[in-house]
Amino acid sequence: MTPIKAGDEVRVIVRNPHRKTPEGGYRATVTKVARKYATAAYEVITQDWHGKDVTTPREIEFDIATGKERGSEGNYGTEVISVDEAARRIRSAAALTILRERKIRLEYGHGFTLEQIEALAEVAKTFTTPEREG
Repeated sequence: MTPIKAGDEVRVIVRNPHRKTPEGGYRATVTKVARKYATAAYEVITQDWHGKDVTTPREIEFDIATGKERGSEGNYGTEVISVDEAARRIRSAAALTILRERKIRLEYGHGFTLEQIEALAEVAKTFTTPEREG
């Protein structure tokens, strides 16, 4: 992550199949920064049994260098990223969706930059197939 200070805005990504994280992650504010770890506060909106929205304040302590939640061992936990990284991930997902719709798949670890993927998606938009013509 980029250097952060108290008051900076970040995004919290929760990797949990039972909880839907909003696109780009939860908006959070860094509240405390130490040498290795920082703390960010954010709010999660869920629904109670009657369908009423309930706002729950949460805090996450994370490693400044990796963005991983403190104590997290694998990739299944919660991650904190910068606002710029969240925007980059949204752009990447949109471009990859266009490619997947046209049956173009990139292998894991492909090595393309975001700009190259977006350019390929723009070219792929011009493709016509028998299914798309009719």
